[in-house]
Amino acid sequence: MYLLRLFVFAVISEVPYQLALGGYGSELHFRASNIFFTLLVGALCCVIVRFFREKKKGWIAVFPVAVLVLFAEIYGLNYGAFGVLAIVLPYCFFENRRNRLLALAGVMVFFYAVTAHFNGFSYPLQWMTSSYALMRMIFEVAGALAAVLILAFYGGEQGRKKGKYLFYVFYPAHLLLLFVLRSVIPVP
Repeated sequence: MYLLRLFVFAVISEVPYQLALGGYGSELHFRASNIFFTLLVGALCCVIVRFFREKKKGWIAVFPVAVLVLFAEIYGLNYGAFGVLAIVLPYCFFENRRNRLLALAGVMVFFYAVTAHFNGFSYPLQWMTSSYALMRMIFEVAGALAAVLILAFYGGEQGRKKGKYLFYVFYPAHLLLLFVLRSVIPVP
């Protein structure tokens, strides 16, 4: 049911996402770019891992998960492969809280220190040549690690069911609001 819910809201959110962050009118296309598609692929990877673990053949999950991670990167899902890895790697360490947080922290640090600042093999990482880029990278890594620190305080209790769909509806609604604001307020 959760996968279906993610899929439905991914489809619903795509047009508002394209309107808010894509081009105007003729440039609108359906590309599966919004974050719900990344969450859907990540959750699907977790289902695959759980399925093979229950059959005592967890190592087999590496192959379909690798295909989905590669798909996320090639197809250009939001945050690409790292978005999916940030979901599935902590899940792989579900039994060990410390390792789960370390896996997430590792993905975040690698993403913000390397991938987000990579300009190709001919050029060094941006932060190696610019003090501004170095400071930006440090702030990005610190922000990501602060989020991991906040997650470290999560006690594992499920939240209240009341208002559950509010967060699902908020995402496309706020994107539509951003589109309206972008349409009304002239950009210099």
